[in-house]
Amino acid sequence: MAKTKGKKIPNEIKKLQGTLEKSRVPDNPFVPDMFDGCPSAPDDLGDVGSLIWEGTVKELFEKGMLYNIDIPMIKIYCQEYENYQEAENELKAQGRVVKQTNTKGATNYVPSPWLTVKTKSWEVIKTLSLQFGLTPVSRNKIDIPEVKKEDPIGDLLRRKNGH
Repeated sequence: MAKTKGKKIPNEIKKLQGTLEKSRVPDNPFVPDMFDGCPSAPDDLGDVGSLIWEGTVKELFEKGMLYNIDIPMIKIYCQEYENYQEAENELKAQGRVVKQTNTKGATNYVPSPWLTVKTKSWEVIKTLSLQFGLTPVSRNKIDIPEVKKEDPIGDLLRRKNGH
């Protein structure tokens, strides 16, 4: 089967257009619960992880895209960002190449072990960023749910006018 190019059309739009094929839609799709409120950063995150948590969770919540089941993955994202930053700081302090003496007493210069930590953390960050729509390209592939903004003055005027 050939892969289609371009942006995937949401099922809601296909339904409105009359082009939705019921055979391609589950009868009872999984819909997770939205997170009620904006959760605080977990206590075991450090300063860097907490900053990333606050910004990420706030943005996802305000866009109506924060679900209860996302919280553990967001925590991992923040922890890996913290690991990445620690590795970067260690690389700046120690250098990217370190002197190592083997068991026979010979000295060699080898890549710092912090390069591995940084690279592995970056891979996790990149993967989770794509999943949560945190990169420019992945954002373009997500249809953001419409979030109703509270308008207390408008609601009051509509009630007063009988609407």
